[in-house]
Amino acid sequence: MLFFKDIKQEKLDDPDFRDYYHRECHICDTTMSVVGRFLKMGDRLPEVLKALDIPVEAFDALKDGDHCDPHMVARLCDRVGMDGRRVLGQCPRAAETGRNQMTEKGENR
Repeated sequence: MLFFKDIKQEKLDDPDFRDYYHRECHICDTTMSVVGRFLKMGDRLPEVLKALDIPVEAFDALKDGDHCDPHMVARLCDRVGMDGRRVLGQCPRAAETGRNQMTEKGENR
C-alpha cells in the first residue's frame, strides 16, 4: 500500500507531471505559513491589509486557495519578517506574471 507522500513523490519524479503541477498549483508551504500568521492578527487583519493595499477579498481568495498572487504573498511575507524575494524567486507563477508589484508600489511596506 502506498502512502500519499509516496504517490506524490512518484508523480513529481515525472518531469511532465511536475511541470503541470507547478503550473496549476495555488498554495505552497510559504503561502500557508504567511496566511496563518496573518489570521492570528484577528481584528487587526483588515487594518493591516489596508496598509499593505491588499483587498480583504484578495486575501480571502488566497486563504481559500482560490487564487494565489505571488507578488501579494511576497508583500505579506515582508510584513511579518519573512523574505518575500525568496517567494518571487522560487514560485513558478511569479515568472509567468512578468510583473513585479513590489517595485510598482514603490518597494515593500
